[in-house]
Amino acid sequence: MKNKIYLAGPMTGLPDLNYPAFHWAAAQLRALGHEVLNPAENPVPPCGSWQGYMRLALAQLVQCECIALLPGWAESKGALIERKLAQVLGMHIVLYCDLNTHGVSPHALEVALGIEEQVGNEPVPAFFWSSL
Repeated sequence: MKNKIYLAGPMTGLPDLNYPAFHWAAAQLRALGHEVLNPAENPVPPCGSWQGYMRLALAQLVQCECIALLPGWAESKGALIERKLAQVLGMHIVLYCDLNTHGVSPHALEVALGIEEQVGNEPVPAFFWSSL
């Protein structure tokens, strides 16, 4: 079973709004057959404000079964809001890490993405690979 996954992480104040990290994670998850909603692919909202971007992002988030938190998410006001909403909605919550440094199997990834039942609302570590 494949999930519809929303990516959350820091953008504001980072080089290129951290879009390369979002695009990298999205590409890896899509290669595994998951549908990914990536806020870095959203158009500029008409108002051009942070609030406008968040309105687009939250509309995406509520369509998903799972949220994947990119490194630095805990320092991001938007990602903290997204994680809290995911908790309230009972979504699977996973942490995104690059498997290049971890050597975790594809089966472990599927378990972390919610094919196995999650305990509580705390993030479950998940490891995604870039090349094996």
